[in-house]
Amino acid sequence: MTLVFIPLKSVAQTTVNPLIITWQANNYFPADYNGKALVTPNTLVIASAELVQNGKLADITGADIRWYVGNELAASGAGFKTLSFSAQQRPTGYQALRVSIKSGNSSFENSIQIPISQPNVVISIPSLGKTAKAGSQITLQAIPFFFNADSLRYLTFDWQINNRRVTGEGNKVTVKVGTPQSVYQNSIPVSVTVQNSDNPYEFNKGFIMLSIIQ
Repeated sequence: MTLVFIPLKSVAQTTVNPLIITWQANNYFPADYNGKALVTPNTLVIASAELVQNGKLADITGADIRWYVGNELAASGAGFKTLSFSAQQRPTGYQALRVSIKSGNSSFENSIQIPISQPNVVISIPSLGKTAKAGSQITLQAIPFFFNADSLRYLTFDWQINNRRVTGEGNKVTVKVGTPQSVYQNSIPVSVTVQNSDNPYEFNKGFIMLSIIQ
């Protein structure tokens, strides 16, 4: 008689924390941007806490809720489900956020690490590829992301074409392909420095090489 041993399958059990933390960043990004806004230094972050019990949201309006930003107590109170705070640059690149809830005889706690990024700038070209036809002119647009400003009017745009400073129209600039400097070039360097007019330390640079098609 042949004995056949069938190994038992081990099932990994994971425990889902019933205390859920969500957050959103309150900074500038284009209206057609569909992603989650990234947090940059000094961004106003709005965080919320919810407790899930028996498959539904629990009523925590009377619960003692404590919020910690880093290791410091930021706010506490009965039913304090939402916290607003200004994110700071950290050596780790993350902003630690922790919340604890005491409801009746039960206590819950959860924490997250919010990544801290830098503002970004993308130069948009109204054509396929980074190309322009010789003898033509093309309008480029700087699209800033995640600056701590309410609108474009709080941002300044400093353009350079062929390593020379030029005057643009805000976040747009017109490149004339075929000027004496570029007529014999294969490409034109275009850059823009975007700066928050309310914060001289908040800036970033966008750069492209615009290829010339003869």
